[in-house]
Amino acid sequence: MRKINVKYLVTAFVALLATWLIALYTGSARKSSNVRTELLNLDTAQVDELLIHRQGEGTPIVLKRLEKRSWKVGFENQMAYHADPAAVKQALGVLHKLTAQRMLTRQKSKWKQYEVTDSAMLVKAMRKGKPIAALRIGKVLYPASGNAFTAVRLNDETETFAVEGYLSTNLGRSLTDWRNKTFMRLNPEKADKIIFEYPADSSFTLLKADTIWKLDEKPVSPDKVNRYLNQFRNKNLSSFADDFAPPGEPLFRIRFEGMGAELERVDIWQKPDSTYVLRGVHLPVFFSSQGSAIISELLKPKKHFLP
Repeated sequence: MRKINVKYLVTAFVALLATWLIALYTGSARKSSNVRTELLNLDTAQVDELLIHRQGEGTPIVLKRLEKRSWKVGFENQMAYHADPAAVKQALGVLHKLTAQRMLTRQKSKWKQYEVTDSAMLVKAMRKGKPIAALRIGKVLYPASGNAFTAVRLNDETETFAVEGYLSTNLGRSLTDWRNKTFMRLNPEKADKIIFEYPADSSFTLLKADTIWKLDEKPVSPDKVNRYLNQFRNKNLSSFADDFAPPGEPLFRIRFEGMGAELERVDIWQKPDSTYVLRGVHLPVFFSSQGSAIISELLKPKKHFLP
């Protein structure tokens, strides 16, 4: 009788254990399935404005879509500038489909720990003046293994999530970093004439005839000309001179022509402090030479091109 009771007890224990394990795992599966992974899924073609409230700045940065898919950027209610298309594309790419790696916390009391409080950076995607998404960008965390992630929170929700990567890099740029820095986009293969307009009688022209570059009808070094042209194939400048007012005609002007048409033109003024201000043909803005080697790259004497 005792052996039978033990047998029944063991069988009952095994049955109870199996029931507990099934409940545990199915419960965990349900719990995992309830954790959101897709935080944002926007049709970015419908986004016509981005408002970025950077932490510690009272006035938000506003990116506004114009016609022909171009954007302008500036502080709210202040002057706007042409925005960098690549920077805008990256920002919209982040907002298009934002996926969480995992949930960090459901508790509001943990917002400060992950730096997603109501004073954290706020990014709003707008459509016709109304927000269609609002995201708080928090702390970047570096786990012992795996990629770094950023803590984020949808502005009207409590939960905080981990999103892979550095979101503040793409969304938290300064105004200058959002601006279009295009200075020159020269196609060297199309150039057949370079006109250097210098003060006094120091001007000169390089002319390409039958694949040979010449100066005053004399051949010059083709390698030197090619190196000169190639450095302006995709040239950006990052220092602006927004407060500059041209006092008159530029001190220097360089024209790049091809088949009788102007490909590029650079106007250069010198300021009393000996720094230079430059303007290209792509953007109606002035660039400063500070922090760059652009002047030495552009202004070459005749002898530079001689064999």
